[in-house]
Amino acid sequence: MLEKLGYQAYALVQGLVADSVVSVEG
Repeated sequence: MLEKLGYQAYALVQGLVADSVVSVEG
């Protein structure tokens, strides 16, 4: 359970970081 939530949280953070990088580069 915790491992699944941790994975989802990690994926969410990666998505936010990717959006931030795209915004800066774009």
